[in-house]
Amino acid sequence: MSSKSEIEKLNEDKLVEFLRGTNPDLKDDVFDTFKYEQINGRAFLKLTKDDLKDMGLKSGPAIIIVEYIKELDRMYLQEQRVVTTL
Repeated sequence: MSSKSEIEKLNEDKLVEFLRGTNPDLKDDVFDTFKYEQINGRAFLKLTKDDLKDMGLKSGPAIIIVEYIKELDRMYLQEQRVVTTL
């Protein structure tokens, strides 16, 4: 899994490519929506379930994406704790 700082730098196409590899259960319509809405890495990390639903995503994919973003947040916080304890 990539870090938040790496994902934040991705443009729309690279984000979709990355997400296809890390979330194989998501269907093409999700990625098409991200491209249409011009979601890059920075915007992706700020998405909420409401944002995703407003874009027309179904509940299942929205939940998967939000959980993935939360996991990235948890990993980031863990990394920060390790850095501050060194």
